Amino acid sequence: MIRKKDYTTVAKQLREHLAARFDDVDVQIGDDIHYKGVNVVITTRVFDGLLPEQRFHHVVRSLPPEFYEK
Repeated sequence: MIRKKDYTTVAKQLREHLAARFDDVDVQIGDDIHYKGVNVVITTRVFDGLLPEQRFHHVVRSLPPEFYEK
């Protein structure tokens, strides 16, 4: 679980990791953005037409394992 005080820091770290693969990536972390609870929203034009599972796959493959596990 991401602590509220860490939302900005984690969003920045995610953006930095993902920018190498998605040049237009945007990352938002906040409470109740789309669903109840903490939401991590990652957008890029690369995701157009992809299913959520496919988007997740692209994101996870782009993150260093140690960052993802943390």
